[in-house]
Amino acid sequence: SRTSFDGDDTISFGPIKVKPRKKPAPTLATGRRSKYEILNADEEHKRNIRRARNRAAAERVRVSRLNIEQQLLDEISALEKQEEKLLQNVETLQHQKLHLETRLFTHEQMCSNIIAQNSIRKLENNLTHYFPSENSSISFQQYDTTIIDKLTDFDFDDAFMNLFTTEQIQQNFPESLSNIMTSDDLNDFFMNS
Repeated sequence: SRTSFDGDDTISFGPIKVKPRKKPAPTLATGRRSKYEILNADEEHKRNIRRARNRAAAERVRVSRLNIEQQLLDEISALEKQEEKLLQNVETLQHQKLHLETRLFTHEQMCSNIIAQNSIRKLENNLTHYFPSENSSISFQQYDTTIIDKLTDFDFDDAFMNLFTTEQIQQNFPESLSNIMTSDDLNDFFMNS
């Protein structure tokens, strides 16, 4: 070993040489006795019991600290898993929102086209009443009066409601489908519709 003794009771720790104290140190400045002080058997026994209790208390503190540390690590792990799950839920909800918005936009376009076609048909049907056929025998004045009367009763707001083209709808829509959806999302939407 590195520890050696010479004839002068000098203890060598490698290059370090220490002479042991021949007498116990007096009472320390803190008021505690030196641990090297020689005690009688009863005091020695009490000191050993006290040291054992101190060691046990220190061990309990160490175990408690390790338990608290492990508990905190477990809580951190649980919170990280919860965060990951919440992020996945947010991503799923965003995808569902995009899917529903796309379906709504497509539905509005289809309804707008259907309403426009119905309005055009209604307008055509109404116009056939305003313009009689060439075989009609009514006079020009009667024809004029009939048109004026029917135009007075005609509801232009109802006839021309929702007569917008798809291009006009896309121009007025804040974002086009290409900006809010990828091609894969569009394919998924039309496959599932």
